[in-house]
Amino acid sequence: MKKTSLAGLAVIAGLAQTVTAQATTCPTTTLCRADTITNVGTVATPTLNIVNTPFTTNGPFGGSISDSLSGNAFGGAGQSTVGSDFSSGETVQVATGSVAPDSGWNFYDDYFFSTTTATANNATVISNFSMDSISNLQVRILASGGPSGTPNPTPTLGIPTGGAVDGWTAPLVGSNGSISVLLPTGFAAGSYDLQVRGEAIGTDASYGGNLQIAPVPLPAGLPLLLSGLGMLGGLVRRRRPA
Repeated sequence: MKKTSLAGLAVIAGLAQTVTAQATTCPTTTLCRADTITNVGTVATPTLNIVNTPFTTNGPFGGSISDSLSGNAFGGAGQSTVGSDFSSGETVQVATGSVAPDSGWNFYDDYFFSTTTATANNATVISNFSMDSISNLQVRILASGGPSGTPNPTPTLGIPTGGAVDGWTAPLVGSNGSISVLLPTGFAAGSYDLQVRGEAIGTDASYGGNLQIAPVPLPAGLPLLLSGLGMLGGLVRRRRPA
């Protein structure tokens, strides 16, 4: 098992790469998870463990999308397992109700995707969660070049380079059900990482959701103006002498 120190963290952790990801196309209308990051050490002596899926990225998307998240589940056969919580030195923040050096989260999931057009907004709907099995569920979006790219390669647990496009949402509160989380910032064409983190506290902890992206709309009169210019060009061509 390969272990590498993580520069810039208050607590230096080993990085264990367990699976080598292969470039694979995600099924249509699904946003596939690229990896899950957990701590297989202790809070005092953390060792980060990255389990990759075959799906290194999603897209590129060129218009409106509404893709379901291939969410994570813990505790069953073939599912990811979680160990200790991350340290607050790794995450910078501390979850509600937790006390440093325990950060209060024990998994981070990455969903890498790219867009070819600027977006007006993006919304993530997290649903199908159970608050007796998972707590402090949050999402954010940051610029990323994918699992090993810049500016924010995996694992990025704390403050990302350049800051987050949309910072961590407030933790989801409630019982079983569906909560819509609107990430208010639009973003330019490029590569991004939708991160989901939480505290799995039961053997059946799971979440699901949906990522919705809408392109920046054209000004109201622009389509008609472009159409009119095209017709004018046609008239000019017709009047040219043979």
